[in-house]
Amino acid sequence: IVSEGCIDVIALHECGLPTAVAPCGTSTTETQVKKLARYTTNFSLCFDSDSAGQKATERFTQWEEDHSLNLTVVELPAGQDPGDYHSNNKYEELVSLIEEAIPFLRWRVNRLLASADLEDIEGRVKVAKAMLQLVKDHPEDMYHDDYVKYVGEITGISYGDLRNTFDGM
Repeated sequence: IVSEGCIDVIALHECGLPTAVAPCGTSTTETQVKKLARYTTNFSLCFDSDSAGQKATERFTQWEEDHSLNLTVVELPAGQDPGDYHSNNKYEELVSLIEEAIPFLRWRVNRLLASADLEDIEGRVKVAKAMLQLVKDHPEDMYHDDYVKYVGEITGISYGDLRNTFDGM
């Protein structure tokens, strides 16, 4: 579990999650990722829910393929960080959120969806194309078809149209 700071690591450890680490005082670097990847390639990213935490999570895009990382994202409620759960004695809630972590690609697609205007077809097409590009750029080809279907489900655009667009990218 990769978190932002010392208090977050303490909170995670006290919740019974002894594999939590943090860069402590600096943003995560590739050198740190390489060192951690010697021990495991399974990373659960548990950063604060603020914009800095979202940005820190997004940075892992550059290392996912290069270091064969299997990334999941712990989605904390707005304004929360792991330390808040510790200070409020909500250990079980934090553990539950970590157990429900979502795949990194799904998090990235959902993040685009959250900022999209789905009220009109132009907005849906624009976000669908951006989502398809994320999927196309993902190193695991076996995910592609399921994510094309997922984009169709959340945008209301037909699978056939999305698949044709995807294949032409």
